[in-house]
Amino acid sequence: MADTSPADGIDLPLLHRLLDVDEDDGPRVLVRQSRMVSSALVPLVMSVAGRAGVPLGSGSRDELARARGRVDEYRRIAADCRRFFGARMVKGPSLARLYPRGLVRSMSDLDLVAPDEGALWDATAYLADRYELEEMDVAVFGDPIRHLVVAPYWAAADPLLDRPLHVDLSTFAFCGDLESVPLRTTLPLHQTVADLLSLAEERFQRPFNAKDVLDTALLLHDPRLTAAGLCEAAAEYLLAPELQELIDFGKENSGLFGSMADDLIASLGRPADDERARRAACVGPRAQGVAARLAHGGLPVHGMRLRWAHPRRAWRSARLRPGPQGSTLLLTPVADYLLVADSLVQEDLYEAAHAEAERLAAEEASTEPSPSVVPAAGRPAS
Repeated sequence: MADTSPADGIDLPLLHRLLDVDEDDGPRVLVRQSRMVSSALVPLVMSVAGRAGVPLGSGSRDELARARGRVDEYRRIAADCRRFFGARMVKGPSLARLYPRGLVRSMSDLDLVAPDEGALWDATAYLADRYELEEMDVAVFGDPIRHLVVAPYWAAADPLLDRPLHVDLSTFAFCGDLESVPLRTTLPLHQTVADLLSLAEERFQRPFNAKDVLDTALLLHDPRLTAAGLCEAAAEYLLAPELQELIDFGKENSGLFGSMADDLIASLGRPADDERARRAACVGPRAQGVAARLAHGGLPVHGMRLRWAHPRRAWRSARLRPGPQGSTLLLTPVADYLLVADSLVQEDLYEAAHAEAERLAAEEASTEPSPSVVPAAGRPAS
């Protein structure tokens, strides 16, 4: 491992190389290019520029202040959800703490893994109580052995300029590629390993970028990390090819990676080849339709929100109900949904599903006990 921290090498020349911007173009072009890569990268570029003595105007200073506030808010949410509901964060604030003081490693969203479905809904209800939610996305994997992703989001401090704050709560650690790499339910106990594998998992959604290089270099500097242990975890979690690509990409595009990266690239060769061979043998037809996907268990069924529900404090899990025209409804402690396998549904089906959800809610309200005797399901006092 390198004798000096990679944090010492985070400067404007490095960012110019990572973002493929000629140094003669200056920091303004660098900021503009960073916006095209990731909105979360922009505050880091601005803060590096400020540290280098580049004058920051009122707009830049305000954007940095909002980014710091966003990180602080996510940090508070992560701490509350861990304390009250046992949820673990990956990436996000866990990575931001590794950056030098004064540099702002922002984030678009916050990823939390809940220990079970009850804890997931308790955390979701907690966020719904605390913030005015704009929307809440839901995806269901399988039934009756079910996993979920719930993604509430709400307006940022400057809604015209910044993306909404967004928390991804899930009952599993890694989603996979929805084809040959299945859900993996638990996170590694070692936080650095969990963060590194979560970065590698991002490759199923997008190419690696400059922010991934910086994050990975800082994580690999953890003195508790060993190449053998990380390779073993990558193989166990079916992520050896992605981790190998991530480290290769970082080493090729920066000078931040020390001997640990060389050891990892060599050690990951065999498990990465084995994993690619395993995947090639697993590819088959994709399940179609809501019922088939729920039965398959590895493909998501998404929820189209029908209505917000009065928080059902006693519920420890969501409930599936038959809907109109052979559809399926998902009733949750916070909102009710029409489950869909496609992005578009017929308007008459949506309206019929909405009416059925309202009917079920009215039926439920007529038979539920008085709110004074409904338990709070372990949620903190407001």
